[in-house]
Amino acid sequence: EKVLEQVVIPRTDEVQEIPAIQFTYFDVRSKEYNTITRGPFPISVSQAREGDEMTVVGLDKRASQDRKEELGEDIVFIKSNPGGLVKNRKNLLRNPVTYFFMSMVFISWIAFIYYAQKRQKLKTDVAYAKRLHAPIKARRGLKEAADSMKKDDAIAFYNVVFKTFQGYLADKFHLPKGSISYANIRDKVYDYVKNEDVIKAIKIIFDECDMVRYSSVEIKNENMQKSYKRLQQVIDYMETHIR
Repeated sequence: EKVLEQVVIPRTDEVQEIPAIQFTYFDVRSKEYNTITRGPFPISVSQAREGDEMTVVGLDKRASQDRKEELGEDIVFIKSNPGGLVKNRKNLLRNPVTYFFMSMVFISWIAFIYYAQKRQKLKTDVAYAKRLHAPIKARRGLKEAADSMKKDDAIAFYNVVFKTFQGYLADKFHLPKGSISYANIRDKVYDYVKNEDVIKAIKIIFDECDMVRYSSVEIKNENMQKSYKRLQQVIDYMETHIR
């Protein structure tokens, strides 16, 4: 036997009955579902006298005194007014911090995919790897050339300039380093940049390097500074216009 109780509170004295109640169960003997109906239950409701407190029918006097109930306070009672509504701030989906961490996870995942793809390309595409590392190696060469220029060592300076520029062009165009000369590289560079000033600057760099490396011409520090600036400008221009 299972007993379920429900408090019934009439809201008006016009109520005359409690509606019929149905209960459906499975009869294990007949192996069928049966539905029984009880009610309606007639009731008589009278208005409460002014000043009377609400009481729960069925409780003895002592229990009634111990259990002071107020209409609308018990969870079973009908709520005529929901009261003040307060925004629930525990909802994680509406918390800006949640969106921040979700964004960071998404960005991290995209960065990881990009890094993995780039690393794989560096391993499989030799030409791409050389082009990518060309400016890095060139910067190291420029630094070495600047050190030689500070020591006023023209031969060492132009040797470094030639090796740096030769290595840069070889990596940039995926060519053998020993085959790099102005005659061999001119048309190749022009196909990409189509700038006569850059082509002239490349010729001057090679001519200056050959003149100092294979002759005893005296070079001033001012000339080295111009050569250094010219090499730097050509590399910067090519990095901007050749991808």
